[in-house]
Amino acid sequence: MDALLRGYGQILFCNNPATGLLFFLVFLIDPARGLAGLVGAATATAAGMMLGASPLLLRSGLLSCNGALIGLSWVLFIGPSLLLALPLVAVSALSAVLLLALLGLFSVRWQLPVLSVPFVVVTWASFLDVGRVPGALPSWEVTPLLSAIADAEGLLCAALPEAVGLLFRVVSAVFFQDSVLVGLVCFLALLANSRLSALTAAAGAYLGAYLFLGFGDPAPGGAGELVAGFNSALVALALGAMFVRLSWRSTVFALLGAASGGIIAIAMDSALARLGLPALAAPFNLITLLFLAVVRSPLVNGPSRGLVPVPLVEVGTPQASPEWGWRRRQSSRLTLPFYGRWYVSQGNHSPLTHWGRGSYAWDFVVVDDGGRTYQGVGNRAEHYYAFSLPAVAPAPGRVVWVVDNVPDNVPPQVNEADNWGNLVIIDHGNGEFSELSHFRFKGIVVRAGEAVVRGQLLGHVGNSGRSMEPHLHYQLQRENRPGARTVAAKFSHYLRHDGAIATLLKSGVPQQGEQVSNPPS
Repeated sequence: MDALLRGYGQILFCNNPATGLLFFLVFLIDPARGLAGLVGAATATAAGMMLGASPLLLRSGLLSCNGALIGLSWVLFIGPSLLLALPLVAVSALSAVLLLALLGLFSVRWQLPVLSVPFVVVTWASFLDVGRVPGALPSWEVTPLLSAIADAEGLLCAALPEAVGLLFRVVSAVFFQDSVLVGLVCFLALLANSRLSALTAAAGAYLGAYLFLGFGDPAPGGAGELVAGFNSALVALALGAMFVRLSWRSTVFALLGAASGGIIAIAMDSALARLGLPALAAPFNLITLLFLAVVRSPLVNGPSRGLVPVPLVEVGTPQASPEWGWRRRQSSRLTLPFYGRWYVSQGNHSPLTHWGRGSYAWDFVVVDDGGRTYQGVGNRAEHYYAFSLPAVAPAPGRVVWVVDNVPDNVPPQVNEADNWGNLVIIDHGNGEFSELSHFRFKGIVVRAGEAVVRGQLLGHVGNSGRSMEPHLHYQLQRENRPGARTVAAKFSHYLRHDGAIATLLKSGVPQQGEQVSNPPS
């Protein structure tokens, strides 16, 4: 049941069962639509379980999301029919097979989300087949809205400004309905889930509707306006709140994507009508995948990482912006927290784990002349050059937090339960705290409450916590707790090495791929 409800919520990127339950109850206003969506969601989920889908994938709601969309669209475009119940089950099961296949191609190989591509593909195929189904089919009559709900719909349409009503109609169109009341309920649920999601979706909806006036049928209010609006809204929601770390650049990027989604939706809606097919969410899928491919391309994004993709394993809630808060200037003078030359395996805004709240962090390892981090086979922590090397205080302060009892992992295993592993947090006395993580088991030599000076030994590097190989994680933060939001930081007076050439920097931010060290004392 949890997976089914999450699937309904995932239609608007709300990965929680409470929102999904609300959406499901809204659809039950029309029993035929609600039942068809439930059949599709349940069938896709059951097919995924039979095919051996992991519990994590089932709980993501992706399977049930695509299945529910198939059922909802069938009632709108084909009509409710008992004879089509079995084909609906077959098509929903096929969507699960296609989703699992696309996960291996899109997500594993290219790190791109599957979105609702399975729904679009199998629905188009089924609509072409339905044309060969005999027309005289026994069907049930669609139950009309309850009189009270119908009255509320009329009152809302009369009371709300046309522009506001349009927004709610566009939101309802995501679920293949045209209802101000349904759209209002769904938008309020989206707003409760995330103000960022609601804002980006509204911006995309109005952008798509506006483009329809310029490129589509000049008479507003038709289905084409809703198709352009909801595809633009979904593109804006995906790029602006879910799959790209929030910044002013990503906001502009999301709006550009939403505009592109609206234009493509208008074109596809017109072109596919000649084949008797609706555009569905195809424009949203096409533009979102295209723009995310650009974000992940090293050819256009450059070392500045102006657009930072969110790792797919971390996608689940709208991304908060680390750049739109905590803007106070750094006051601690930091030096590198180690002796000798180290390699930056992950810098700020790394798409692997340094994103969102953890954007301003570094992972340091030691490499040999061949760029390897270990000798021998590398299947033991002791094989890695960084293992057991000293980690030192980057600035004076008082130790306020120590964890020292997490066992070291056997590479490449990780400990998800104890994310930060063994760690030390130092209070620098100015509202800034340094967190150093992944020390070796029982390898920390300081204790909470102890005052430390710059360069003082804190402990020895290990492979504890969420660590695939021994390394030292460092971040500056403004809270006294492990894993707090990181803040932008710079190191003072350090060497950057380029082969045999060492450049002294008075202040700087070590970049991923650089080798750095403290100058000889």
